[in-house]
Amino acid sequence: MDRLPAELMDRIVVDAIMDQDQIAALAGVSRRFQAVVERHTFARFFYLSTDDIPQARSIFGRVPHRVENLVELRIKIERMARIDQIIALFDFLSWLQRSPFIKREIRLSITADIPSTRDCQALLNYSTGAAQLQFPFVNNLYFGGLSPNYFSNTRAIRCMMSNFACLDGLTLDFNSINFGPSDPKQRIQSEIVDTLNHVPPVKSFRLYSFSTSRDHLMTLLPGDSEDRVTSALRQLSQKLEVLMLDTILASPQLFWPDQTSPELPAPYWPDLSECVIRYITQMPNGKLFFGQRKPIQAHFDEFYRAAALAITRMPKLKKMILDAQSGWTLNREFDYHLFIFKVEGNVATATWECNPKYVPCDEVIQILEQVALDRDLELVVEYIFEE
Repeated sequence: MDRLPAELMDRIVVDAIMDQDQIAALAGVSRRFQAVVERHTFARFFYLSTDDIPQARSIFGRVPHRVENLVELRIKIERMARIDQIIALFDFLSWLQRSPFIKREIRLSITADIPSTRDCQALLNYSTGAAQLQFPFVNNLYFGGLSPNYFSNTRAIRCMMSNFACLDGLTLDFNSINFGPSDPKQRIQSEIVDTLNHVPPVKSFRLYSFSTSRDHLMTLLPGDSEDRVTSALRQLSQKLEVLMLDTILASPQLFWPDQTSPELPAPYWPDLSECVIRYITQMPNGKLFFGQRKPIQAHFDEFYRAAALAITRMPKLKKMILDAQSGWTLNREFDYHLFIFKVEGNVATATWECNPKYVPCDEVIQILEQVALDRDLELVVEYIFEE
């Protein structure tokens, strides 16, 4: 068995990985098989709760070189405001950091249950006191199961983010971000904006927000001229290489402010190369993109004009995808509506794939033609419609 090719041994282990008895038997065949089994077994800890951390330390501690196989760690925190669970997590990460076998690039996924109503001041104090914990081996951080309706949850996220100084990517996955009839909308928006403003330096940022258009977190509040969450996302995006947003409202201000001034200069994305946005076809101010299964030309033109202006300020952009989510509209106002801008070689292609049919105004195309001219590219515009 030791003479089998490495690729075949890998295939055998992968096929058996879900059967504990079979995988244990394979590990006992030979040292080569044991090494392959350990590489796959210890690469990921799925749904490791904070209560399981002592056992995880024991498993890695008995055979320290197992740590070098770790590429992804998923931890579930039962109650985000419980200081003992946060301390258990940070202590475990500190223990891993001292291992000579730890890799530089590990993805850490933290799923948090709905927090208790206890005051999270202890967590705030702990995070401040533990500021020296930077965990450079964590390069990708994911927070899931979040709800900004619970203030201790978003505050805990801000505290924890401050302890990761070498991140390449960050994902915030909100389970529930709809305003209830009694929720203080302004305060919840402020919590989200503050969280976005405290995102550490990263190359890639992803935001998932499972909401409907009604009472969305990006809903424009009375007295505001621009949605504050949209503005915070626009500011954050200018520091990124990759931006991915899911289930947000389609705000032109995400790309371009209503007005620019010396105090608010034109936005600039010096390093952004990829932008993927899946959006609900409604603006924060309540404007809809479809009516009676017809695209509202003026609203789409406003949206695409802002996106095109932004592209003129993205010198490294290779791909932008703007994908309308048909499942979130009432009465299925449209089947699909997709815009893709991509650069391959010396050709830039702008494609609208829509049903019902939509053709952007001339100004949008003219702005994209200027992009191609400035970057010495040939522009190809494509329309894909159902006849």
